[in-house]
Amino acid sequence: MVYRCRVVLFTFLLLVAPALYAGGGSPDGDSYSFEHLIGALIDGSIECSDMHQSGMDDNTVLFDGLSELLDPYINGTQPLVFEFESTSSGGDPTVNLNSFSDSGGDLFPEGFTDPDTGTPLDSACIEIGMDDPLDFDSPTKVENAMLEFSNSSGPFGSPMDITEFFEDPWDGRLTIGLEGFAGQDIDDVSLVLELGPSDSIFSDGFESGDTSSWSSTVP
Repeated sequence: MVYRCRVVLFTFLLLVAPALYAGGGSPDGDSYSFEHLIGALIDGSIECSDMHQSGMDDNTVLFDGLSELLDPYINGTQPLVFEFESTSSGGDPTVNLNSFSDSGGDLFPEGFTDPDTGTPLDSACIEIGMDDPLDFDSPTKVENAMLEFSNSSGPFGSPMDITEFFEDPWDGRLTIGLEGFAGQDIDDVSLVLELGPSDSIFSDGFESGDTSSWSSTVP
């Protein structure tokens, strides 16, 4: 285990910090990072650890509609991710992020323990944009966000509405921790985001030096 992060626990959890999009923007061609992790509930929060092969560091991909390899796991599972834009039934611009495993390997395998406490890592964790945020070209609000897991038997549980956990505007970064989801042979993760212009940024808002940060005042 070479990576640790702490996440506050909900029934399921999502941490985000404010990002960008408006009416006509697009993330097409932008680079962003994507990682699958496993974790355990320790001292009231989920500790997430990675299980990637040592010496591998290639979890940054392009938003280009093509499947791209992520770091392989030490147990041989090969995760991939692809993404595309679409339009919802209500006409809203939508971003679809989908990760899956080659040959059906478990994206959140069991059999691993926390390196400090020995606690079994039974939680599924996902990080998007933590090393490289998913950037749009103007401030963006996530109007609706649905998360769904699947295995060979079909959907694993019901789709989860996680809209309330996105701040406005969104900065293209999130971490999700789901207790008890590891070891369930989950081989597909789908995140669908319906987007719209931010309610918190004026139309003449200014972008700061960090392209992942927007404000309504001159920086």
